[in-house]
Amino acid sequence: MLGDKINFGDAAAWKKARAQLDENKEYISDEHIIYDEAGTAAGGYYEVAAINENRAFQKESRIAELQTYLDMTDWYIVRRTETGAVIPAEVLERRKQAREEISDLREDK
Repeated sequence: MLGDKINFGDAAAWKKARAQLDENKEYISDEHIIYDEAGTAAGGYYEVAAINENRAFQKESRIAELQTYLDMTDWYIVRRTETGAVIPAEVLERRKQAREEISDLREDK
């Protein structure tokens, strides 16, 4: 089942896949649309993938998003160190939350 492709409109294959997906903890990935030479959608398929692969991808994406926020707000820390300027409370709070969430995501293997 993993890696199988289910064509759009194939109701029998879709029904069979749904039953097996729930049992095997797999999921249907994004749809893949096939276009003809004129650029018109001529069909397509769904591909079966493992849930764990998707969860790992989502976790790494979230960590990257949080790390980007931390990177983008590092200048507040540098400015505070160099000039003593106050860092807005909401920035400090969001940075704290981002660090905690990153730690939680990394611990949840």
